[in-house]
Amino acid sequence: VTLSGGSAHAKQLLKENGLPVWESGATARYLIEEVGIPGEKIVIETSSYDTIGNAYFSRAAITDVRDWSRLLVITSDFHIRRTEAIFQWVFSLPAHGRPSEYEIVFLQTSSTGLTTQQVMARKQREDASLRNVNKLKENKDIQSLASLHNWLQTHHSLYAASLLASQPEKIPKALRKSYGSHSRI
Repeated sequence: VTLSGGSAHAKQLLKENGLPVWESGATARYLIEEVGIPGEKIVIETSSYDTIGNAYFSRAAITDVRDWSRLLVITSDFHIRRTEAIFQWVFSLPAHGRPSEYEIVFLQTSSTGLTTQQVMARKQREDASLRNVNKLKENKDIQSLASLHNWLQTHHSLYAASLLASQPEKIPKALRKSYGSHSRI
C-alpha cells in the first residue's frame, strides 16, 4: 500500500493533462519502474493529506476491508516517532464493536536529499506535532474508529468542511523548503 494524496504543506502537482499527481501514485510508479514490483501487487490510497489521515484512510479503506492484519510502515527517520504513535493509536481503536488486532512493524529511511537545516526544522515540527498527537490520544471523545472519523470530519482542518476555508498556518522558510520547490506554506 502506498499512502497519500499529497501534502497539506505543498501545492498539488499536476500532470500535463491537468490531473493530480498523487504522492501514492508517484511512489507506486517508482516501485513498479525502479524496484520491479508488479503493479497488481500495489494498492494506492489518495484521500489523506497528513499522517493521521494516512493511518485512518489506510485502515478504513484498505486493511479492514481486505482483512489485512500485518503491516510494515516505512517513513523517514525524522518522522518515525510520530508515525509510530499515530499508527499504533489508530490501529488500536475498535471498529464495528470488534477489538483491533494488528501487527505493525516500523522501518525508517534516512533523510537523503534534505539539508541539515531542513532536517532540523522537520524534527522541531515533528516534536511539536507529537505532543499534539499525544493530547489527541487522551481525548475521551475518540474511543473508536467511528469516533475518530467524526473528529476528522468536524475538527481536523484538512478534512472538516467547516474548516477547509480557514487561513493556512504560517510555516518557517526552512521547514517550507523541506517540502520541495512546489511548497506553498
